[in-house]
Amino acid sequence: MPDNFQHNKDKVAELTNGASKLLRNRIAGYITRYLVASKKGKKHQPISE
Repeated sequence: MPDNFQHNKDKVAELTNGASKLLRNRIAGYITRYLVASKKGKKHQPISE
């Protein structure tokens, strides 16, 4: 299932070179939230810092 955080985290780690663990997890979380929201038909909210 592509909206699984662990799956997304593994794929991000595979595709990035030298990114920190924190950055990889943030990217994977962003992807997961985006996919879940798109399945529910909701607009995606950007990450605010």
